Amino acid sequence: MFNAKQNPDLKKYSSMRGILRSLAFSIGLVAWVGVVMAGYEPGMKEWPGEARGASFDRLLAAAEGGDVRAQVMVAHRYEYGIGVSQNFSHAAHWYGKAAEKGMPYAQSRLGLLYLFGRGVVENFAVAETWLRRAAEKGDAYGEFGMGLMHEFGNGMPKSDEKAVYWYRKAAEHGNARAQNSLGKFHKHGRAVGQDDGQAAFWFRRGAEQGNALAQFNLAEFYRTGRGVPRDDVEALKWFTLAARHGEPFAWVFRDGLSKRLTPEERVAADARVRNWKPKFE
Repeated sequence: MFNAKQNPDLKKYSSMRGILRSLAFSIGLVAWVGVVMAGYEPGMKEWPGEARGASFDRLLAAAEGGDVRAQVMVAHRYEYGIGVSQNFSHAAHWYGKAAEKGMPYAQSRLGLLYLFGRGVVENFAVAETWLRRAAEKGDAYGEFGMGLMHEFGNGMPKSDEKAVYWYRKAAEHGNARAQNSLGKFHKHGRAVGQDDGQAAFWFRRGAEQGNALAQFNLAEFYRTGRGVPRDDVEALKWFTLAARHGEPFAWVFRDGLSKRLTPEERVAADARVRNWKPKFE
């Protein structure tokens, strides 16, 4: 579905291009899909704490009684294995119930499950239907999903222009994955003018929210001085955070850079890592 030529940011930028590039892609793509699908998302975190902290049995009973929010929460817990064994099929079932009732968050999550074939048979037409419904209501994950489909040509002609259109909407609505994607388009000058400053701006937005790919890309900008003043300490900070948040091979780049720094610089980078906290939008 996705390949390295379509996503140049999955090719890491280093002198170890040969082996690491192929390994980073083959292993990293699985992690990249996981990053797309994972995490507590907007649409959940602002719900009442009492509801989010409810027992699974209580939520399931409410969901079976037709409560749409309970249906979404049950689906969410099944999707991420929170208090229950992870089960994408059950997640799709309950997202489907809520999606049919018009819940944008459920529509976008269901669309992504169909896009990646998790718990359901991969179906780009069904994915587009649900993602578009959510996107047209301003749901950031629906917008992001539409961007993915246009970028990679999933069930539709590839279009960088349409991908950027949807990524920008999602990015402006605070979606960290879309912010990283939009930064990538500015970095490579695809469908927009090549602009390292804009690329760094969007990578930072995504990185500050904890997106591992955005953190890696921002680290590489600091390492090379693209779009930002060169700063090896700041680069080490972001490589470390990217590694901790699951970016494949970020430790390799982190360790390689660390060996070139003074002990004082490493201590400074470690302090920045300890003091970092995500800034969700």
